[in-house]
Amino acid sequence: MPHIAPETISPSAPANINSLLKIIPKSETEALLISALDQLQGENEHLRSWVIRLQAASILNEGHCNMLRFRLAAKEERAKKGGGRGKLLGDGLPRLLSGDDFFEKVVEFTEWQKAQEAKKEARVNAKAAWQDALRAWEEHKMVRKEEKDKMVTEYKEQVREWESQKAAAKRTKKPFKDPKPKRPELPKQAPKPRLKDFELETDTDDAEGGVDTGSEAGSGCDE
Repeated sequence: MPHIAPETISPSAPANINSLLKIIPKSETEALLISALDQLQGENEHLRSWVIRLQAASILNEGHCNMLRFRLAAKEERAKKGGGRGKLLGDGLPRLLSGDDFFEKVVEFTEWQKAQEAKKEARVNAKAAWQDALRAWEEHKMVRKEEKDKMVTEYKEQVREWESQKAAAKRTKKPFKDPKPKRPELPKQAPKPRLKDFELETDTDDAEGGVDTGSEAGSGCDE
């Protein structure tokens, strides 16, 4: 999109035109001229407002197009860097589609595609299993909290009862040998499930063991 240089637009009508429109006509001709000038000035103001709108729209469109162009260039650059093994023979050289070498490349490439699909499915299943485990963990957390609150309440009640009995024995000067209630062992919270614990470990592709996309791919020509 070519760059559009905006033109400077005067903010209002010139002062001399406004002064002419204020003249009291002394003849019919002057009245007609002033009326025509007023009409032309109105049309000029209308056109001026449209020019301002068009220039503003052009500037916004140019900025939007530049943003889209930069995004497209960045996307194409990422696609070039992350090509990987999307193609069996990616060097653009002609190949004769016959021979054992090429057949082996096809088999290897097919196996690689199947492995990628299996990894993708494994990640989906791992995420689903993690979500189920996370829901179960949240439910267990709520149950544990209820049990914990109940045990703490009972323990505090036992301590108050023990202190009351101890104070009563002290007032009556009777021996009091009951041990103080021990704090109960609260149920422990299981560690929160992590997604990485459910993801299957996948071996990284060996540079020499994958499908060759370079010029060393055999042409398959029988000598």
